[in-house]
Amino acid sequence: MLKKVLSIQSKSDIKYGSKPRFDLDLNMRNYIKSVLKSNRIYHYEDDYGNIYAIKGKADLYNCVVAHVDTVHDIEEDFEIRREGYFYYAFNKITVSQVGIGGDDKVGVYIALQTLLSRKDAVKVVFYRNEEIGRLGSEYSIKNHKDFYKDCKFIVQPDRRGHTDFITYSGGVKMISKEFKKDARKIYKIFDYKDEKGIATDVDVLVKNHVGLSCINLSSGYYRAHSSTEVVDIEIVDIAYKITNMLFDNLIKQYPHKHVPKPTTWGNSKYNYGNYGGSELFDTFKTNAEKKSVKKSDDTAESSYGLNSIVTSNNDFELFAKLEKYNYYKLIEDDHIIHMADFERRNGSPVTPSCPKCKERGTIYFIPNENEFYCISCNDFVKGIAMDKVLRKHLFIEDNNIKFYHSKAMNRWIHEKDAVWDINLGTYKVK
Repeated sequence: MLKKVLSIQSKSDIKYGSKPRFDLDLNMRNYIKSVLKSNRIYHYEDDYGNIYAIKGKADLYNCVVAHVDTVHDIEEDFEIRREGYFYYAFNKITVSQVGIGGDDKVGVYIALQTLLSRKDAVKVVFYRNEEIGRLGSEYSIKNHKDFYKDCKFIVQPDRRGHTDFITYSGGVKMISKEFKKDARKIYKIFDYKDEKGIATDVDVLVKNHVGLSCINLSSGYYRAHSSTEVVDIEIVDIAYKITNMLFDNLIKQYPHKHVPKPTTWGNSKYNYGNYGGSELFDTFKTNAEKKSVKKSDDTAESSYGLNSIVTSNNDFELFAKLEKYNYYKLIEDDHIIHMADFERRNGSPVTPSCPKCKERGTIYFIPNENEFYCISCNDFVKGIAMDKVLRKHLFIEDNNIKFYHSKAMNRWIHEKDAVWDINLGTYKVK
């Protein structure tokens, strides 16, 4: 089933650009519904397309959630291949490795397998459009909050790597002290540890007062959001085991009340967590496997698709030289804003990478710090090119009105009042 789920291409809706497209996750959602139907598991969809599944009847339910979309483009000739313990995706036409979408197809697999294998009561939700702002989970919690009220706690397998038990996500405390105490006895067996994350569906649930402890779990995919992404089969199995051991041993409900923190504009420093990087090869079982996967990483074509245009070791300098892109779209989430894809004028999305670690899709703008932050390097990213190019396209939107960010003033300016100063690399008020 894992290979089957990984073989189904699924992408977030493309809302922006000249040719908006929707239902790019339809094949994945249809597959999920076919599995549920063939196994006679009760399920339904809400008006947004989120899928809810319920197995069994009980006073309290185990609960797993996952999102069905990935960031990767739909490939014309997509094939799943295996190298040792690892799955990866390959395009036979271009003869190159492409993104497999472990984020969050692995979560979809774990959720389905949990539904099929457990004999006690289980609830599962499959969300749409997590990668463009966690839109599905936001719709779910605001319109179907009662679905969660009889769950014990909520698990989401939507974290790269093999060590992270996310208990603090998107600036939000996710669990109660009691849950942490009881759960630690289980996840420490597998050398998992408490960690902080940026954003996923479960922190949306907590922020909107689901009233339960929620966690995000490392589930064995690496190099997320890149063309060289791989899925470690053994770590997927460990994540599945941790999920089920939590359900087996934590048999009561674990309430957790979210207390919103006031937004500040100071210079306090945060630990945004380790989203990956140096731990990549820790789980490889032999030197041969390390070399084979690293070789595929080193030789894979850039997912920018810009090699025929210009070559540069600094992607941000590259973007500064090209005029092929029209804007950044950013999604605001309290004090964290996640930078989404570039949109080229031909409609083909390109994800910016960190100039230091070269990871793609890991750059965030932190208004509290007035800086860009890479969750792969776990450090702030500096650079004149980034300030003068990325900041120019940094905006949020409210009721179709854009607000641009002023670096000098560290505040948002109404589009009618904002003027870009090319020399200073910042917006200023007219």
